[in-house]
Amino acid sequence: MLTNDEARARVARGAAHLDRVRPGWFNEIDEGTLSLDHCGQCIVGQLCGDYYRDRKRLGFTELNVVEHGVALDPAPGPLGVQWRPLQEAWIEAIADRRFSPAARIAEAANAVREDDQSTHRPPARMTI
Repeated sequence: MLTNDEARARVARGAAHLDRVRPGWFNEIDEGTLSLDHCGQCIVGQLCGDYYRDRKRLGFTELNVVEHGVALDPAPGPLGVQWRPLQEAWIEAIADRRFSPAARIAEAANAVREDDQSTHRPPARMTI
């Protein structure tokens, strides 16, 4: 059975991989509907549509899906129990990215930039 520490290590690799191939991926995930045992609601499913059809678009292969925390080792036991440590680890990884000091600084900078653009636009040209 997968331990919480093993799940966190796998998810750390998977999240770091997604940081490289799809920056900001964590903002596309709805934790309320995240369900790793459902191919349309798992991490890959929420990012691309369907785990089986789309995992390669994110660089996940049959050889690396388990070590990146997006699939399970074939193991005996109820699947819901096996998925739980990975599910919890993904939710932690998402929260870490969304609520880290760096994320808050980037969010504030974007807000200032957007405000700056909306308040400092040159006047529209009038044609007669």
